[in-house]
Amino acid sequence: MDDVDLEVIEEKCFLERVEQLANTRDRVVVMGGDGTVNKAIQVLAHTNTALGIIPAGRGNDFSRYLGIPQDPLDALSIARKGLKTKVGLGKVAGRYFCNSLGVGFDAYIISLVNRYGKDSYKFTTFKNLFDFPSFKISIEATLTDGSKISLEKEVLMAVFGNGITEGGGIRISHKKDISEKFLSLTLVEDLPTISRLINFPLFLTSYFDLFNSVQNFNIVRADLEFEKLTKKHIDGDRLMKDFGRVEFCPEALTVLV
Repeated sequence: MDDVDLEVIEEKCFLERVEQLANTRDRVVVMGGDGTVNKAIQVLAHTNTALGIIPAGRGNDFSRYLGIPQDPLDALSIARKGLKTKVGLGKVAGRYFCNSLGVGFDAYIISLVNRYGKDSYKFTTFKNLFDFPSFKISIEATLTDGSKISLEKEVLMAVFGNGITEGGGIRISHKKDISEKFLSLTLVEDLPTISRLINFPLFLTSYFDLFNSVQNFNIVRADLEFEKLTKKHIDGDRLMKDFGRVEFCPEALTVLV
């Protein structure tokens, strides 16, 4: 493949190198999971340089959302010859996210999997399902039709989804494809032990919000307050910054599909 230049880049130099390539190439291809893609989009968002993805992470949820093959050679073919299309991104505290932003239980599970790495997301979720404490969250959100909602709840987690799944296939949204211009907001209210056990299998399916304990909204922005010590993640990586606003940025990124 004479038209492909392969580089192995140290993490500390990654953003600088992506920026250099973006200034001279019409496409940049990264190999990794959602966390690696997240780093690349900080540079490539709102530019004319297209992003190609070769999935090589633990979850690869964003690449699945885009319909990119999980086989590396097939994904490389898409990166070389695929069509350019615009997709939206989420944004929080000055940082973009491609797939999901989570507060609470899902961020805790992702931190455990990232730290120890021996178990799957689903197995780790089940092991810790009964001990995680709830927290209070207040949200004021603008829906896709322009109406507003105001909520104050005791929840196990709140997830903003630009994609459809996180954690390697755990459903977080009823979005159908990349043309839909909104973020999903999924809230899982606090549940007693037996209800957590009953709801767990359901939460792994497309019927994740069948019970009243799980609510899903389609939003364009939201302002929220929650306990500062609650764990947070952005595209599967720990998020250290506190934040108050989450918003959807339409057609912010060019991808190869």
